[in-house]
Amino acid sequence: WASGKRGNLQLTDCQVRNCGGYGSIYASHGSYVFLRDVAQSGNLHGNGFMALHDGSYVDAQHCKFQGNLWAGIAVRWSGSGRIEDCEVSGNGAPGFQIRGSCSEAVKRSRCRSHDNRA
Repeated sequence: WASGKRGNLQLTDCQVRNCGGYGSIYASHGSYVFLRDVAQSGNLHGNGFMALHDGSYVDAQHCKFQGNLWAGIAVRWSGSGRIEDCEVSGNGAPGFQIRGSCSEAVKRSRCRSHDNRA
C-alpha cells in the first residue's frame, strides 16, 4: 500500500496472491504505483488494484488482475493512471471500475477484459 505524496511503490515480475482489503495493491492520497509484469489474483475482500484520493497514479504494464471479489482495477476520487497491455478477468464486478470523475484521467490501451461480472 502506497500512501501520500512521497508514497511510491514499484512491483516488477512478481505475483500478488490472496491478499485482502479494499485493494490487494493500493495507491492513496497522491501516491504513485508502478506495476510491470505483475500477476495479481484472489482478493476475496475487494479489488485487485485500487487508486483513489488526491491524484494517486497507477502505471500498469503487462499485468494480470484475476479472480477478485470486486473489480480487477478500480480508480475513484481523483485517481489517475495509464494501463497498457493488461488482462483483467474472472472478477466479481466489471473488470474496470473507473468512476466518471476519473474517466478522462485514466488512459487504457491494448487491454483485455473478459469473464468479469457486470
